[in-house]
Amino acid sequence: MAASGELDALMVRYNAAHRGAEREVFPVTQARGLPVIAYTALRWGALARKTPDDPPGFVVPRAAEWYRFVLASPAVAVTLCAPRSRAELDEDLAVLAAPPLEPGEIERLAAHGARVRQHAGNFQ
Repeated sequence: MAASGELDALMVRYNAAHRGAEREVFPVTQARGLPVIAYTALRWGALARKTPDDPPGFVVPRAAEWYRFVLASPAVAVTLCAPRSRAELDEDLAVLAAPPLEPGEIERLAAHGARVRQHAGNFQ
């Protein structure tokens, strides 16, 4: 928080399974020019796992794709990551040089996010 009491940025949970910020937060932050820091891009690892409803042949995207999904939102300035190895760090950092996701890729990731949320149980 700035000395004036104004926010410098806002950190929110945002990923393909938790998209409420697109409606409830991002319009406000964008109108105010407030950068968003997103966390849990992989939804605590759930987005990196299959669901019973995945279509045949569906390959679960790697972590980097989920970071790209989060960063595809114009409201998001930064997303946090937590690599467990040097190889994962290198893969995550490659996102910075990757081209933006195509609309079809965003839809594919969002569809898996919806399936993950559907199978989340009580924890949404």
